[in-house]
Amino acid sequence: MSEEIINIKNLNHFNQISNDFQDKIIIINFWANWCKYKAYFEIYDKLHQEYSNSFIFAKVNVSENLAIPRLYQVSWIPTIIFIKNKELIKKIPGLANYDSLKIVLEKIKSNK
Repeated sequence: MSEEIINIKNLNHFNQISNDFQDKIIIINFWANWCKYKAYFEIYDKLHQEYSNSFIFAKVNVSENLAIPRLYQVSWIPTIIFIKNKELIKKIPGLANYDSLKIVLEKIKSNK
């Protein structure tokens, strides 16, 4: 699995990652430079540290890349999506705390 959170730079990069990890669930955090919820990164980083063996973690800066948020109809920042083979499994718009996100990850992990 990926040891770092992947910073998806553009649609081509997204397609490459999706192809490289077709059999894995990819969790993408949509964020923006102007978003005031920077503490959300700490939660996402902690989840990455705990679940990097089970999931691929990525992030998309919507200030630099609008194509991917459009694909998944992301209209709220922050938003986290779970995809497999580019198919949306779950979308969590807005803020969520560590415990509630951990419950979601455990549930998705058990349904793999």
